Amino acid sequence: MRSRRKFLAQLAALGICLPSADLGFASFLPPVPDQHARPAPPPVKTYLSPDDDELLDEIERTTICYFWEQASPLTGLVKDRCNARKASTDNAVVASIAATGFGLSAICIGEKRGFISLNDARARVLNSLRFLWKTLPHHRGFFYHFANVNTGERLGLGNIIRRHCHSAVRHFVLPAAF
Repeated sequence: MRSRRKFLAQLAALGICLPSADLGFASFLPPVPDQHARPAPPPVKTYLSPDDDELLDEIERTTICYFWEQASPLTGLVKDRCNARKASTDNAVVASIAATGFGLSAICIGEKRGFISLNDARARVLNSLRFLWKTLPHHRGFFYHFANVNTGERLGLGNIIRRHCHSAVRHFVLPAAF
C-alpha cells in the first residue's frame, strides 16, 4: 500500500513530465475556438437612473467617511465597529487590522474621488504605515487582530491572526491596499 506522501510525490512528478511528453492527451480535449485571437468585447454599459447614481455616490461617500473618522490620526488604526447613533460620543477603543487595511484602501479611493485632499490622504497613509512598521506589536511578522486604536496595545479579544483561517484572509487586506 502506498502512503499518501508517496502518491502525491508521484502525482507531482507526473504533472511535471506531462508537458514534455507527447502522449496524445491533447486529442481528448475539445478544440479551442479562435476566441483568444481577438480582443474581448467591451463590457455592456449599464445605465443608472440619476437617483441610483446619487444613492451609490452617497454610500461611497459615507463609507469613506466612516474609515476616515473612525481612524486615529495618531496611529492610523481604524475602529472595528462604531455605534452610528452615538458616533460623536463613541469611546470604544477596539481597532482591528482588517478595518485598518480597508481604511487604507478607502483613503486611496476617497482621494481619487475627490472626497479627501491628496495632502491629507498622503499624511494619513504615511502615518499609518509608519505606526504599523515601527510601533504596532506583532508576532513573527503577523499583527494581532485587535489593538487599542489610540496606543496600538494588543487587546485580549483574539489570537494572532494566523491561528484562524477565516481571519488570515483579513490579514492580507492590509498589503492589498497598495
